[in-house]
Amino acid sequence: MTTHTNGHTTATAVHRALDALTAGRPIVVEAAGTNSIFLVLAASLAQGEQLGWMVRHTSGFVLAATTADRLDTLDIPPMINRHGPAYGGFSVSVDAGVGITTGISGHDRACTLRVLASPESHADDLIRPGHIMPIRTDTDGVLAHADAPEAAVDLMCLAGLAPVAAVSALVSEHGDLLGSAATARFATQHTLERVRVTDVITHRRYGERATTRHRLPTRFHPHGTFATHRYRDTRTGAEYLAFHHQPATAPEEPIALSQHAWSDVLTGTWGGHELDRALATVATRGGALVCPCHGDSPAGPEVGRVARAVMHDLGWTRSTCTVARTDQTVLATSERSSCSSR
Repeated sequence: MTTHTNGHTTATAVHRALDALTAGRPIVVEAAGTNSIFLVLAASLAQGEQLGWMVRHTSGFVLAATTADRLDTLDIPPMINRHGPAYGGFSVSVDAGVGITTGISGHDRACTLRVLASPESHADDLIRPGHIMPIRTDTDGVLAHADAPEAAVDLMCLAGLAPVAAVSALVSEHGDLLGSAATARFATQHTLERVRVTDVITHRRYGERATTRHRLPTRFHPHGTFATHRYRDTRTGAEYLAFHHQPATAPEEPIALSQHAWSDVLTGTWGGHELDRALATVATRGGALVCPCHGDSPAGPEVGRVARAVMHDLGWTRSTCTVARTDQTVLATSERSSCSSR
């Protein structure tokens, strides 16, 4: 889906922004419903000259927007022990442990940003406090919190870069926050790509793959061995578990569907005759058992849409999906033809 807004297309705006970020260039991100407009730069590609330029044209308060997982890995705690949008997600400020002097120069701040972004970095590679303040973004990005830090991290992920972004608010030469018209002139003057937070939201809802997949430990069951995956619906943010089994021979008919409480699957007890029969059928005919990971599971059509996307991702080309709606639905689905091993 491509949405047209004020003379540009969402898809074009996002793709151009991604191209700029991967080339190491800054972009402009406009937050909806606020006067805050930000310069954003990939932390993994940050250079001293760029940080100096960023500081000159912004408030000078450079944030490192990143994920909760990244901050936990680097042992960077929240600034205060309170959570929620009202507290901004600010974390303890840091400097790079080596390669800097005072920490305040463009070179030093760029070095700190690269350390934050490097997958090789450890907690003891950073000094606390410092001159770069990390900000903890929502796990579901702009789909949960429509703000510039979440958009910045989402764009890093979409670009295939480390999920850390330098973010700072654009200001005029008098120190006032730039408005939209002034931002347009600034972006034209400096040949910067502009993207709105709403563009990123639209792209994530309609332009991404239907699901993203993470491999989990293999589950063993008397009926067979099941490859386990956690899927995230990129449209709604809902999470699912899929227990996948590929038979030695292709099934002739699609299997029947079953339902059971997801908690039985999560606890590993595999309790209940309904669930046991479903797993036995999947083990015999092949396919996957797909279940929402929360009690407030989506309506049947949403589960069916995700189940088909999961089966396609697992290599099953013609899945058969019929959803039985309950408060906590587990959907067992299979299909007629063989699939590639995933």
